[in-house]
Amino acid sequence: MNCQRVQENFWGYQHNHLSVDLRLETSHHLKACPSCAEKFERFKQVDIELDRLGEIEPSPYFDQKLNARLDGLEKQPRWLGAVMFWLKDRYALSFVLLLITTVSAWVGFRHHQAQKLNSMEEVLKVQEKYLGYGEKSSAQTIPSLVMEPSLTPDAGTDLESTSNDEEAIPEGDLAVVENYELLQNYDFLRKFDFADQQARTRPRAKAN
Repeated sequence: MNCQRVQENFWGYQHNHLSVDLRLETSHHLKACPSCAEKFERFKQVDIELDRLGEIEPSPYFDQKLNARLDGLEKQPRWLGAVMFWLKDRYALSFVLLLITTVSAWVGFRHHQAQKLNSMEEVLKVQEKYLGYGEKSSAQTIPSLVMEPSLTPDAGTDLESTSNDEEAIPEGDLAVVENYELLQNYDFLRKFDFADQQARTRPRAKAN
């Protein structure tokens, strides 16, 4: 019999709960092994001290309190138990902080994208309101001025008909919006400036 098995049978050997053969083997081993004999003496002292202790009486209404506590645990939802398990874990705080950081970053990103989208929509609305109509009208008026000057009244009537479907533009800004691209052409404006100077000088020459 080895030492481990003898030490496992200390309690049964002390209280005479072993069979005759096993008790004889344990007794022979304790006589032959000083280490196991010393450990058995320590075990006997501890066992004697435990026998001297009195019975521990529970507090009043211990059973009722215990049963009420058990009933409360049974009624507790399963998901709450899982949450409490995660909160008790040492990685719970890191997990919660990481989750909060991720959600905050995602919300901030979505909010920033929404602001950019709103600003782009506002820019497009302004361009459609003031420049989009002028680009269409200028694209129609430039060929009519260069190729077929006689068709300018028809183009004007078309512009008036299309302007009814869109938002009304003030009369003071109508000419600027319609000729937006022409006003940006410096060479085109110089031709008109030169023509105005000739028109002003001709009457003076006739008067002389």
